[in-house]
Amino acid sequence: MLFNLSSKYSVKARDNDWGGIYCRSIRGPSFGDCELVTFEPFLGKDNVYSYVERDGYMIPGKVGDTNPLTGDIIAK
Repeated sequence: MLFNLSSKYSVKARDNDWGGIYCRSIRGPSFGDCELVTFEPFLGKDNVYSYVERDGYMIPGKVGDTNPLTGDIIAK
């Protein structure tokens, strides 16, 4: 389950194969099918990405909408 602490938005994994946590040595944890991807340092600029409409969580959104997970405007 992914959640946004600032807005109390949570979303359950739609597909357990793509809804888990994936880690690699070249970056921080990735949740789902790139629904949330982190790079170190976590607080650095452009080090956290979130993609919508992926298989793992199916976070809704279109370009120009607000990503309910991060609160950012969806750019692409």
